[in-house]
Amino acid sequence: MSLWRSIKVYADHAFVVSEARQHGMQVFDLTRLRDVAAPPTMFSEDAHYPAFGNAHNVVVNEETGFAYAVGTTTCGRGLHMVDVRVPKMPVFAGCYAADGYTHDAQCVIYRGPDADHAGRELCFASNEDTLTIVDVTDKAAPLLVSRTAYAGTGYTHQSWLTEDQAFLLLDDELDEVDFHHATRTWIWDVSDLDAPALLGSHDAATTSIDHNQYVVGSHVFQANYTSGLRVLRMGDLSRLELAEIAFFDTVPEHDDPQFQGAWNNYPFFSSGIVLVSDIERGLFVLEPDLTAVPECADGLDNDIDGRIDHPQDRGCESAEGATELPRNDVVVDVRPGNPWNPINVFSRGVVPVALLGSDRVDVDDIDAASLAFGPDGAPLAHRGCPHRDDVNRDGRPDLVSHHRVPQTGLALGDAEACLAGLFADGTPFEGCDGVRTVPACGLGFELVLLWPLLRALRRRRQAPSPIDR
Repeated sequence: MSLWRSIKVYADHAFVVSEARQHGMQVFDLTRLRDVAAPPTMFSEDAHYPAFGNAHNVVVNEETGFAYAVGTTTCGRGLHMVDVRVPKMPVFAGCYAADGYTHDAQCVIYRGPDADHAGRELCFASNEDTLTIVDVTDKAAPLLVSRTAYAGTGYTHQSWLTEDQAFLLLDDELDEVDFHHATRTWIWDVSDLDAPALLGSHDAATTSIDHNQYVVGSHVFQANYTSGLRVLRMGDLSRLELAEIAFFDTVPEHDDPQFQGAWNNYPFFSSGIVLVSDIERGLFVLEPDLTAVPECADGLDNDIDGRIDHPQDRGCESAEGATELPRNDVVVDVRPGNPWNPINVFSRGVVPVALLGSDRVDVDDIDAASLAFGPDGAPLAHRGCPHRDDVNRDGRPDLVSHHRVPQTGLALGDAEACLAGLFADGTPFEGCDGVRTVPACGLGFELVLLWPLLRALRRRRQAPSPIDR
């Protein structure tokens, strides 16, 4: 007998496991609930999978239709894989037993930055004292990708990937108890799956134990026992940027590190509703306001442009601004075709700047008159500017503008210059490129300075001598 259950849903079916001995996995067709006249109503399972007895949890990759029972007495207590593509006919698919007990996992088709593993089905497993990544594409022959321990381990409990699969947030269920620090979220760089790197951690203002967390867009939803639901906004995770922007405390009496209170949450409804299950107090249905704390005052680099909040971030018109610069996916090429991007800041001439078209940016959607270049925002230098051209020869039109150097505000030593503007719908954007403004920096700039002298010398050599005349 056990009170603990874990339930996951796939294709209108619930898959239920328990810590109870000989429980197996129950399968229940949720469409049967549509005809319920009035509760309470008793149901029996529609199918039963008996290949394991107890299980701590079950994970489902809805994209592939495979379930992964963890913490069973089979498969070395690791990943027990089940084909549930036909939900009422679950079939054993394979085991991964090489790293012992798996407490929880997230299994995905990998589309992250590590090209070596593109398109593979991977499980990011929390294995008590390690982050263990397993390739389960071939269920009959799963492969260990990496196994990484970390200092400060209490109990590696659960983790979740960011949507770009470049970072992973991990909660350790015992570190607050063992080491007496605040509620801690561990931040990992998983851009190299063969060598994940623990970047550090974010400590909250509470002292409760963290338990389960999930990522939706730029927000993290955490069920943190005695401090209830905590919603964190992500900034530049490479700089450990997380900020709490909303919470609902299901145990308002205290946030002591005790195993009571919020157990789990579900933040994936399109409505924005979040469900929170509390061990003692039942189910809470919440609607967090994710805009209550404006991005221009949350202390984060939300748009990952290296600047934080108003007035440092030029995308923030005020501290109350709803968001930082919402578009930083614009690619800019200063002096297109020149690999050094040299700019003679003493010149009175113009510098060409190309805004490159891409799958995400159609240059026809740009408000051309809004283009401004450099720290001082030099406007367009010519009438009829900018013009369309395919400067990088990728088959997409680019937008080439010209700006007078004295108006840019660029100075010796500047290593970057940015083009800012608006999309036609009023959305601001900014794109930056590296530049060379110091003569000693390299041949490219030196040639720019020397070119008038070299050209004059060449003309003198080509001119006819007095004798020839």
